[in-house]
Amino acid sequence: MIKKTMLILILLMPLVVFGEEIIEFRKDNYYIEDAYYEIAYLIDNKFEVEENYKTRLIYGDTSQTYFFEKTIDNSFSFNYKGLDYKYNVEHKINNIEGDSLYSIYQSNKDSLRYVFGEKYSLLKEIEYFKIKYTMDNFALKNNMYAYKIGNDFYEIKKLTFKIIAPFATEGKEILFSLDGKNFSKEIDGLSVKLEGSAKINGEYNKTLNKGEEIYFLMYDSNEVIFEVEKEKTNNNNLYLIIGGVVVLVGLSAFLIVKKVKDKK
Repeated sequence: MIKKTMLILILLMPLVVFGEEIIEFRKDNYYIEDAYYEIAYLIDNKFEVEENYKTRLIYGDTSQTYFFEKTIDNSFSFNYKGLDYKYNVEHKINNIEGDSLYSIYQSNKDSLRYVFGEKYSLLKEIEYFKIKYTMDNFALKNNMYAYKIGNDFYEIKKLTFKIIAPFATEGKEILFSLDGKNFSKEIDGLSVKLEGSAKINGEYNKTLNKGEEIYFLMYDSNEVIFEVEKEKTNNNNLYLIIGGVVVLVGLSAFLIVKKVKDKK
């Protein structure tokens, strides 16, 4: 009886050691292998956006990936030089293409969610999706042009983009940010080249995690004066005026005293 019990325990040992790995199934790994964005600013406070995705699906032990999702917001915001900026926009779809069927859901009052796929048809290992839309009623804030690039649901392995500016880019401020707060001409992993006078080509050679976004900001530094700079200028002017008044009062007092002494 003891030998039989020992034999059972020996046979159960692999389950104790490797049990967790045996029970835990590998999940599907679904990500955007290649993403390309093109943002073109048009007249009448509009800009046009085209998003192209090549997705890759590595199936797990129990395949459950049926859908590819994309959310488009009706507003976005960022912070620059200590000031908060919010852009309200309304998007209108011009074209949608994909290897799978799509449907549209109202996520909330501020965004729409586009879903590609069918409930009983798994996505293929590689699929392509394209969404092209126009953003209307784009209210400029302080003559600054801005937008964001990224995806809410998936990580992006390779990201390239083109920005078609509404002006010649020479001498303009063109800045980027990974958090919508710290803007710089250069960020780690991002390479940017100018094409012609008004096109900006960019490539991000790191993985952009789901929920992360790259913000860009463009403006003419000769035309834009920020509120904080106005405040500093106004304060400086105030200090100059006060200083001038103090000098005049002091000079007047000196002349009065000198005049009194001369009479004596």
